[in-house]
Amino acid sequence: RISRGSFVCLYAGQIVLQDEAEARAERSGAYLFDVRQGRGWLCVDGFAHRGVSSFINFGCAPNLKPGAVTLQSGRTLIGFFASRDILRGEELTYVRDPEARMADDGLPCFCGSENCRGIY
Repeated sequence: RISRGSFVCLYAGQIVLQDEAEARAERSGAYLFDVRQGRGWLCVDGFAHRGVSSFINFGCAPNLKPGAVTLQSGRTLIGFFASRDILRGEELTYVRDPEARMADDGLPCFCGSENCRGIY
């Protein structure tokens, strides 16, 4: 069991500037993840340097929440934390963008949640 609030893993990848992130988003093969940090954004491309977080899927009833992890060195990374207690064998999921509206060009969601938005 993973207790609510526990650190689960880091989102591994290359930290990129906004211009580079936008250019990569236009090409295929980029796993971009943005998280708010202070007044700005931190963007990590997880395609080239994949870790265990590469296997975490999107879901409409997530059990993980992303957040900034700041090391003693001052370096900031993206981590996943349990948003509720997670049982053994339960799939780990997070919301790609909780503020997003369903868009016609989104990818179909197959999470199976009662609250599934149908698109992520």
